[in-house]
Amino acid sequence: GLPCGEVTLQEQKEAEARLMVLNDRRKARKR
Repeated sequence: GLPCGEVTLQEQKEAEARLMVLNDRRKARKR
């Protein structure tokens, strides 16, 4: 992969999207 500390915008967007999906799932489960 890429060297440590180097992240592309695409990877950052994907990471944010994954976190949002996980958060939504957790909220749905709690409810």
